[in-house]
Amino acid sequence: MPTPSPPRQHRYSTRSSPVTPVPSPPSTNDNLLRIREDINVKNTVIGRDSNGRRLAQHVFEGPNWNTLKETIFSHCLPYMKYKACYEGDAGVWTVQQEKPTVVDFDCFVSIKMGRYFFKPANQSQAHRYITDHQSDTFTISVLKWGNLVCSSNDLASFNQQCIHPQVHDRAGAAAESAHSEMVRRLKDKWGATYTSYEANWRMWAATILKLSLFQHDVHVANPPPAIMLHLFSPVPNGAQQRNETVQRSMIVARDIVDSCLESCATLKRFVSDVVLRIEADEASLRAKRRVIEGILQEVTPIAARPDLVELLRTIPNIEDEEHKDEANE
Repeated sequence: MPTPSPPRQHRYSTRSSPVTPVPSPPSTNDNLLRIREDINVKNTVIGRDSNGRRLAQHVFEGPNWNTLKETIFSHCLPYMKYKACYEGDAGVWTVQQEKPTVVDFDCFVSIKMGRYFFKPANQSQAHRYITDHQSDTFTISVLKWGNLVCSSNDLASFNQQCIHPQVHDRAGAAAESAHSEMVRRLKDKWGATYTSYEANWRMWAATILKLSLFQHDVHVANPPPAIMLHLFSPVPNGAQQRNETVQRSMIVARDIVDSCLESCATLKRFVSDVVLRIEADEASLRAKRRVIEGILQEVTPIAARPDLVELLRTIPNIEDEEHKDEANE
């Protein structure tokens, strides 16, 4: 069995971490590899560690280097975005839509011991190096967009092409023209499937414009978010449209019939009122006729009434005794 090589002695002073070191937990298995890490999240490869986001120190354990890599990658994955890469000529940036996996470990994670990068060629070399530096603290740099974004110029170009909106106002938010264009794209894609008010389309467009530029196409191709789905109604198909047309026609016809019935009821009330008025007028006229007939009987000459003349003729004459006595005297 070959004798393990002695620990490598660095000839430079190692800067101590400002984070309080995490004590190594007692292990029940001496065969476990244990590595203590200072973790920094960076935007660029050559950016200073102090300019990145400093995470809490962490101790990773595993039976071999492959397991350690998976553990380290799982711990750092929430701080990774998507892999930035070139498309064609250098300077034209694109973003892979797949989330990083452990296969992309070397692209997103770099490990250093002091100034030296830890890039073992095989399992045995990694095991030996980690064993030799059990008491030392490694430094992990998590690259948010991968190792192709090297400098601040690369980051600025990448942000301009893939992250920030192409048209923005002075505050950096998407301009009105960007909102209008996004609404147009959404209607072109989903206008035949969903219908809603204009304000709801703008709300959907605003939620997409808040995301990074490279994610816009993916979200435009997806239906409305679940939180907004109740604001949109499905566009009816041909049968539904015909059914709705018939329903609207029947509703109009029903309203017309109801209106005619109300008019008839009004006319009926008017007719009833006219009948009552006519009956009252008839009663009044009959009473007046009786009065007129009574007056007419009083003023009609007897000669004009043959019945009375005949009656008078049948009445016997009575002698005028009173006037006879006066004549004798």
